[in-house]
Amino acid sequence: MNKILRELEHHIPFTAFGAATGIILMIIFRNLPHEAAHRLFYVFHPAHVVLSAIVTAAMYNLYESLLNGRKCSFWKVLVIGYVGSVGVATLSDS
Repeated sequence: MNKILRELEHHIPFTAFGAATGIILMIIFRNLPHEAAHRLFYVFHPAHVVLSAIVTAAMYNLYESLLNGRKCSFWKVLVIGYVGSVGVATLSDS
C-alpha cells in the first residue's frame, strides 16, 4: 500500500499539469463550432489513450522487472497497457 501511495504522490504533478492543460484548452476552444470540436475530440482522445497506455505498460514493466528480476513479454505488456488505459481514458474523456 505504501508503494502505491508513493507512486500516486509522484503522479500528482503530471495529473495536475494534464488537468490544467485540459481546462486551458477548453477555455481557449470554448466558442469552437460543434463540428470542429467533434473533430478535435477524435484527435485528442486517441492521443490520450495512447499516452495512458504507454505509461501503464511502462509502470507494469518496471515493477514486474524489479519484483521478479526478469522482463515481461512484449505481448503481455501490450495487452496490459491497452486494457489498463482504454477504459480509464475513455471514462475520463467522456
